[in-house]
Amino acid sequence: MAGSDESKTDMVNMLQMTQDEIRNAYRNSTTLEEDDAINNFNIHMREFGNYLPLIYSVHGEVVTMTWEDWNDKEYAYFTDNGVINGESNWIVAEIIQNSTIMVNITNISGPLNVNIINATKTWQKNFSFSGMSIISDDDIKANINPPYSIKFINGSNANGKYSVTGNTAYGRNFIYARDYVLNTTITFSNSKTSANVTVPISVPW
Repeated sequence: MAGSDESKTDMVNMLQMTQDEIRNAYRNSTTLEEDDAINNFNIHMREFGNYLPLIYSVHGEVVTMTWEDWNDKEYAYFTDNGVINGESNWIVAEIIQNSTIMVNITNISGPLNVNIINATKTWQKNFSFSGMSIISDDDIKANINPPYSIKFINGSNANGKYSVTGNTAYGRNFIYARDYVLNTTITFSNSKTSANVTVPISVPW
C-alpha cells in the first residue's frame, strides 16, 4: 500500500481491530446451535461493518469490509497460519509449565506429529488417523519435565481443530486454539492512498 505513514498506521490498526472483532464474534456465537451461531456471527459482523466506516470517515477515509463465515468451510490445517501452504513445522507455545493439548483431526494424508521439547529431550506423539485425541498434563509430565515447548510437525498433512490450554513457567495462563481460518477483505482509501487487503484470520484465538 503506497501512501503516508499515517495511512499505513491506520490500516494496521484497522486490521488488528477487525481481527479482534471477528474472534470475539466467533467465540460469542459458537455457544449457540450451529444455524443460530452463524446467524448471530453475521449479525455481529454486519454491525461492526457498519460501524467501522463511521470511525474512519471522520478523517476523510473510506472503508468497506467483507467477511466469510464457516458455513460449508473446512477446518483449518495444523500449519502456523491454518492454510495448507503455511509453515508445517512450527512452535505453538513455549516455556510451558502445565498444559493439556486437544487435537481433533478431520482429514489426514500423512503423519502429523506433536513434539514436546525441553532443554535435553523431545517426546513425540504421532497421529495417522482422523479423530480426537487428548494429551493430558499427566501424560506429558510422565515423559518430559517442564519447562517445555510444543511444536507441530507436518502440519500441512492434516486439517481439523486444536486447543492448547495451560500456564507458563512464569505463571501466566494461556489458551491457543484454532477451528477455522476466515478470510476478511478490507478496502481503504483517502486522498493520498488506496488499498484492498484480504487477510486470513484464525478463530477462535
